[in-house]
Amino acid sequence: MPIILPLITVFERNVAVYSHSTVFAITHTAPLSTSEANFPSLLDQFSPPSSCRDRWMVRGEPYQVVVPTTTYNNMYDAYSVSTEGPGDRLYNECKPVNGIHVYSPGVCPDGQTLAEVTLHQMEVTIGVTDSYWQASCCPSGFTCGSAKHARCASFFTTPLTAFVLTAINPTATNSFYESIATSAARAPDGKLVYSTSTAAKTSILPYGYAIADPIIVAWQKEDLEKFQPAYASSVASQIRIQFPTATPGPSSTLPSPTPTSSHHTDMDTNQLSLGAKIGTIIGTIIAVSLLGLVIVYTLKRHRRRNGRRQAVEMSSEAPRSSFFGWNWWSGSHSKSSFVELDSKRERVELEAVSVRLEETSTRLRL
Repeated sequence: MPIILPLITVFERNVAVYSHSTVFAITHTAPLSTSEANFPSLLDQFSPPSSCRDRWMVRGEPYQVVVPTTTYNNMYDAYSVSTEGPGDRLYNECKPVNGIHVYSPGVCPDGQTLAEVTLHQMEVTIGVTDSYWQASCCPSGFTCGSAKHARCASFFTTPLTAFVLTAINPTATNSFYESIATSAARAPDGKLVYSTSTAAKTSILPYGYAIADPIIVAWQKEDLEKFQPAYASSVASQIRIQFPTATPGPSSTLPSPTPTSSHHTDMDTNQLSLGAKIGTIIGTIIAVSLLGLVIVYTLKRHRRRNGRRQAVEMSSEAPRSSFFGWNWWSGSHSKSSFVELDSKRERVELEAVSVRLEETSTRLRL
């Protein structure tokens, strides 16, 4: 947790510390006694319930004020979720953590902005300064200034509805803004039925100050990395320090791949090499097949030129070869016997035929 100044009563604080439009710097000459202060962190923006929004209470007595040159009489202040008794029953629900309003490191709740920022510096050693920032978060459109001592304030002229303090009876010392009562009644079947009722009074204020207690947040430079990138960039711009943007520019260097990413990249490369090898093998087979078909086609043309001859059955001893679906009889065996032909046909000497087949077989072997 970063160091944070002790919580000083609002009436004891210097107005310059919390009433400024730019970052106000304070240099401390002695070590801060609150360096070990332990406050809860608030790293994600808190979104109050809808019941906390536009919830105001009339406080104090009427008074007269001039803003900026207009005089307003019988004016009341309207407080949002009052911090002082009699308080609002929803006070704890409307704060990020059980009514706590100081967080370190912390970010402003949803719907609030940094109304003021104070830079605290302390020289640790010669030339070495320890710094941290402390800021007041106020509802959007509010300022944290001297109008209402160290509180968020906004002057309104549009009618505003607010709860009015209600007394139980004229002599009672207890009073409230809103009271929830629970009652029980017995049903015809004998069972108890519980019901609740709300007791409250409201008034419409034509003008006045809307006042809210600020949420105090503190952080050091290294804490910005813990916040959401958009919020951290906005804060860094406001306090004028360098902070990398959430989206890297075109010239930014991308981070090195993680070991897991490198593992997947190697697998993809191996798969591509295997695919290339398979493609090469398939291409070779197709090329050889086409070459074989060309050879077969050439041999068939050669046979047609030598004239069509009737196929001669070879003996069972002659081996048969198959080449891409074409059957060929090898004529390398010269022990072929004579085959009796049809008597109506002209006798043909088988030796001559064997010689021609042998020549053809020789060409095939080439």
